[in-house]
Amino acid sequence: MSYFDETGMGDMSGFRPGSRIGDESVEVEGRLEHETAKAKLVEFTNGPKVWVPKSQIISERENGETVIYVIKEWFAKKENLV
Repeated sequence: MSYFDETGMGDMSGFRPGSRIGDESVEVEGRLEHETAKAKLVEFTNGPKVWVPKSQIISERENGETVIYVIKEWFAKKENLV
């Protein structure tokens, strides 16, 4: 079961990268460069390459050659992703 199913948010396919989801998370689009046990190095479509702690990733889904990441808003702001 996905985060969206658990929270009753349903299909989130209509959201655009950088859009808000709830009060505490945003969607951002990027390409996975590298992954460790605790973090992912993501090259964001509208920003830099950033190491994102897995604890800050709420969910992710493939979007062709990129991935849509739902991450915690405070982290996205800190890294200038939104």
